[in-house]
Amino acid sequence: MNENSTTAPTVPRAEGVVTVAGRLPRRSLIPIAEQLCRAVDGVVAVHQTLDWAEDDTDVGLEHPHAYRADR
Repeated sequence: MNENSTTAPTVPRAEGVVTVAGRLPRRSLIPIAEQLCRAVDGVVAVHQTLDWAEDDTDVGLEHPHAYRADR
């Protein structure tokens, strides 16, 4: 499989426990996938082994009101 390719997540469920596995295009989508699973009626726990093609979680943005000693 190509490093940047993705796969559709698989979502088996047993007694209210959902396991999500697969490869998503961006790392930031993982918590969204987990929340969507938790929103399903009857789900009591979510376990995930998701992988990602691109890590978009470290964008390096600074909060505009953050304290910086060099200012």
